[in-house]
Amino acid sequence: MRRGWLAAGLFTMTLTTAARDAHAQGGTTVTAASDGEKARAQDLYKSGALSFEFRRYDDALAKFKASYGVVRSPNTHLMVARSLVELGQKVEAFNELVETESEARAAGDRYADAGNKAAELRASLVKDVAVITVQVTGAESAGAAATVLVAGEDWPRQRWNVPRAMQPASLEIIGRYHGAERDKKSVQVEVGTPKTVTVDVGAPVAPPVDPLPSPKKAPVDESEPGGSALLPLAAISAGIGAGGITVFAAFGLMNQSTYDSLVAQCPNGCQGASIQEKVDDGKTQQTIANVGLVVGAVGVAAAATFLILELTSEDEAPASAGVTRLGVGPGGARVEGRF
Repeated sequence: MRRGWLAAGLFTMTLTTAARDAHAQGGTTVTAASDGEKARAQDLYKSGALSFEFRRYDDALAKFKASYGVVRSPNTHLMVARSLVELGQKVEAFNELVETESEARAAGDRYADAGNKAAELRASLVKDVAVITVQVTGAESAGAAATVLVAGEDWPRQRWNVPRAMQPASLEIIGRYHGAERDKKSVQVEVGTPKTVTVDVGAPVAPPVDPLPSPKKAPVDESEPGGSALLPLAAISAGIGAGGITVFAAFGLMNQSTYDSLVAQCPNGCQGASIQEKVDDGKTQQTIANVGLVVGAVGVAAAATFLILELTSEDEAPASAGVTRLGVGPGGARVEGRF
């Protein structure tokens, strides 16, 4: 007798473990399953239904999961969720029901009833669980560079834009692009009060650069051979300087965000391909910021030089003097003239 009970217990434990692993991996879809797979899944389903009828919900759950591990039928998935409800595991049941609805819609009209029942049961559980929906914007343009962190956990894309049940908690939700923080929201999720939070993961938009002013033609004094060309050059140089400084500010902020993200993720240091990708992104951002700073500084310096030369020529040059040639090179700007 003792050996019999022990053997039965070992069989149940083995079935439960196998069912859990099979459910996690998932079986063949209902449209692609072979006749043999369908027959095996059906036998497990019938055995689970019998256990469910006799209120042996642990055993029923193991058998339904094992059946689902062979063929991913929405009907079987619905029974997995119902078993979880009967066992009091309502958070897990809610999330299984969300997946069941999606599966039923994808499987066509044949499983419409399973989808409707899953939706009804999920609606009845809202009052008993804490639910959050993370709406993600900018994901299409960002592609694989977009990621979302919820309470420090990297959420897979199948959790985006759909309700998900969890334990009540205060959550920090971060939308990221290439590992750099793009958007951050904080929310308190509570039982019976579903929450929706929207985060952006799209590529950052560079701040608009003011268009360069159109150079105005300086009035020409007919008594002199030509007019001054320095004021338009000063305006163009100032515009280039402003653009360089704007690039420096934008990519400097992105570099700081990348650095802060790495410090938060790896306070004691860590390695890996994903970390190296973030480091490379930070280096690229720093290089672009440095180039922008150099361009900005050169542009401002050139604008100041042209302006000083213009003012000096107006105050000190005799009436007969005229600028004959302007040269700009790597070392700066020079003006050659005759007196």
